[in-house]
Amino acid sequence: MYPMFAKQFLNFNNNLYIVKKLIREEDRPIIDTWKEHLGVDLVLRKEGLLYFLELVQDLEYEQV
Repeated sequence: MYPMFAKQFLNFNNNLYIVKKLIREEDRPIIDTWKEHLGVDLVLRKEGLLYFLELVQDLEYEQV
């Protein structure tokens, strides 16, 4: 059984990103349109895939 809310994460340049979408390069996506639609911070290319990534922000917290 697969988790219902499984997310894929990627560590790049000492930052943690949530993988919002993977698209094959051969599908020739309009990258800027997808980037805006998904609200992502970064797009990376690797082995024929485009990774649309959202930066995981550092938590600011106060111990109680």
